[in-house]
Amino acid sequence: MTACLASPTKTKFLEIQLPYPTAEIGSWGFIDKHGKYVIAPHYNSGGSFKDSFATVSCGQDTFHNHYIHIDKQGKEIAKTTTGFVPKPPFTRHLPNGNTEFTWCREFSEGLAVETVEISKPVPSKIGTGYSIEKVGECLIRLVNNSGGTVAELHGALETQQFSEGLLAVRINDHVGYIDKKGKLVIKDQFDRAFSFHDGLASVVKRSNIGQICGYIDKTGTLVIPYTYEVPSDFHDERALVKVAQGKTGYIDKTGKMIIPLDDYSLHNKFSDGIATFSGKSGSGLIDKEGKIICRVDCRRIGSFSDGLCAVRTATGVGFIDKSGKWALPPKYRFASDFSEGLAAVCEFDDKKLKQQQDEIAAFKDGELQKNPVDGPVGVSFDGVPVEGHRN
Repeated sequence: MTACLASPTKTKFLEIQLPYPTAEIGSWGFIDKHGKYVIAPHYNSGGSFKDSFATVSCGQDTFHNHYIHIDKQGKEIAKTTTGFVPKPPFTRHLPNGNTEFTWCREFSEGLAVETVEISKPVPSKIGTGYSIEKVGECLIRLVNNSGGTVAELHGALETQQFSEGLLAVRINDHVGYIDKKGKLVIKDQFDRAFSFHDGLASVVKRSNIGQICGYIDKTGTLVIPYTYEVPSDFHDERALVKVAQGKTGYIDKTGKMIIPLDDYSLHNKFSDGIATFSGKSGSGLIDKEGKIICRVDCRRIGSFSDGLCAVRTATGVGFIDKSGKWALPPKYRFASDFSEGLAAVCEFDDKKLKQQQDEIAAFKDGELQKNPVDGPVGVSFDGVPVEGHRN
């Protein structure tokens, strides 16, 4: 069985400029919606709060981080409770030369999904270096709040989190959906499949013209036909799509194009009735009918979360409210979305930045050349800490 590795998902950072953005040495803290630090900045990475805890990294230098779970007071959860919390991703090297990579996603709808995958590094067929080959059988465990195993699925690989009671899983190169008891309720029949939102999920099948996408309901019935080249999740009864003929825009749950657009890539999802956009004509906010609410002078704009939206200007990252006014001025170097009333932020610190850059340069010149396989603590494109694992 072959399967694609689904990277664990954590905070999506507004902008990444350095090779290891989660290794800001002691620079990350958490603020509330008034900009007040609730948790002082002394972590090497930020995280997103969910179910009242977040995963952050600590350590005295860039390449020797360890990951802990903290509560909203900044206390390490492992030291304040006997309850179960998901472990950060970790790698175990097996005696036969293979690698066991285990990660446990954060809780979603009362369950955490733990995935175990066996792989081995093999020399790359193109150029130098190594690639990862999956070997052995994958395993999924559904874990409840007390740490008990609700169900185990052998030969399966999770691709998302639980959403609206269902989880997309990959079995024998196709994706279906299981319920919270581990029962397969929508047959594994899709080439790719995504989480349910607003009662619908986008699914993908391959065709002679490439991949095409449609939407199913919770019975597995295709309610919006395979029409789209690029889909996205429904939020506020709107989904951003790109049609094979090149047309783009937001559709409603019947598949009707409500807001035609010129460029798919310059718009974000709806949240609380508002979506953000950016392009040659500027940036701003639109309502569910496509009417411009206001324009925002910025270099980059994110999506609304908890009523605020992260925005990058020439001076840094700040947060605007739904009227486009600054709720928090753009003084941060990096920032995550707000979640459960808190956001991880990293302020400008030239001394720490120089220290980090020097460490990265020294590592590239030294250890990285000596050990090209294991590598340092790394991050995926969205800032997820992945220890000892190469995608």
